[in-house]
Amino acid sequence: MTNALQQIATQSKDASSIFEKCWEDYGFKGVNAAEQSHTTVPVQRIIDIDDSTTTEKKIKKLDTEKKVGSGLVRKTIGEMQQKQMDAGQVEEYVPLVFDPEIVSILKQNAPLLDLIPEEGQEGYRAVYNIVGDRDQSLGFGTEADVLDMSDDTPSNITFEKDEVDMTIWRDLVQISDFTQAAANHYMNVEDTTLGERVAEHAQVKAAQILYGDPTEDTETGFIGDASGYKGLLAYADDQDNVTDGSGFDEDRVKAIKEEIHDMIQEENVNVNNLVVAVSWELYDKLENEADFDKLQTAATDRTVNVGLNQLQIAGVPVQPTHNIRNYIDAEGEEEEYDVGSEGDVFIFSTRTARYRALMPMSMVPLAKTGLSETMALAEFGAFIEKSQGNFVRVIENVPTS
Repeated sequence: MTNALQQIATQSKDASSIFEKCWEDYGFKGVNAAEQSHTTVPVQRIIDIDDSTTTEKKIKKLDTEKKVGSGLVRKTIGEMQQKQMDAGQVEEYVPLVFDPEIVSILKQNAPLLDLIPEEGQEGYRAVYNIVGDRDQSLGFGTEADVLDMSDDTPSNITFEKDEVDMTIWRDLVQISDFTQAAANHYMNVEDTTLGERVAEHAQVKAAQILYGDPTEDTETGFIGDASGYKGLLAYADDQDNVTDGSGFDEDRVKAIKEEIHDMIQEENVNVNNLVVAVSWELYDKLENEADFDKLQTAATDRTVNVGLNQLQIAGVPVQPTHNIRNYIDAEGEEEEYDVGSEGDVFIFSTRTARYRALMPMSMVPLAKTGLSETMALAEFGAFIEKSQGNFVRVIENVPTS
């Protein structure tokens, strides 16, 4: 009996069956066939770890008999512990991203992942529409023009399609400590081996979404590996939307504001969909440049809070994340890929930046040895940018000192 990873790697199982088991069985139905492949609503639209009450209400509305929400991982691990694995392999796999405990770990270790909508897609490739040229409208007309429109030609909108190969990310974990915790219900998932590997996955995924470039072909399984997917920097570079910010040692806020206004003017992008992502070091510099009082006092508990709860530039929220930094893939090798700095600024639209997955991050049981279980953590998906990089701007190497 083969497991899910083998089925996906060899594409020996119909993608609709995997999509059904990973998404639809958990209440995330395929709702959009306009792109010739069913997609689901984003996971973040249902599971919001900052609003547990609303999350529970939305989960109850899902059409599923599966356990979704808090306790999903604990319950599943407990059930797997009791099952006898056939010849060391089973076909079962359980998505982790439908458990708020796991989502919390992902957000803590990679805030970027909470900003990028993650959707299920039926298929081995991420297929999406690109909005192309629009025909001019018929415009104003006389009463006679309106009474007889039989000879008018309908205006068309051209949807070009693009496809991106989904790729497999995988890891191995022994979960004997977690099965004990699951049975006793006293240990946080974050404190287990599984939690640590989920945190590592979040860091790698965020780095790939930011700096992934398969053309580097580093053969390391990291951000420059040919098996990975293209990230925001590569998409922006395709459209010459990467600028050097090394000279912005002052007026950093103004430089970012100008880029935002340029996007609105040139691309007609909706400002409500934009996000600015920066490192914590650069966020501190932007915060210090902000032209308003940053001192907050609370007389009731005698505390002083210096800093901003939320920084916006031109109406766009600024999200600090430690994932924006320097990465060196294949260090010391001929194909070394040295990219990124704490001074990088990413501006993108959450309407066009998406993560599509046939199989979201899931547990795939592999073998049972004594009291421990060997699990694969796996994900099969790809990052897409539906504007082909037109709705992305990157400012590199803005001074942080």
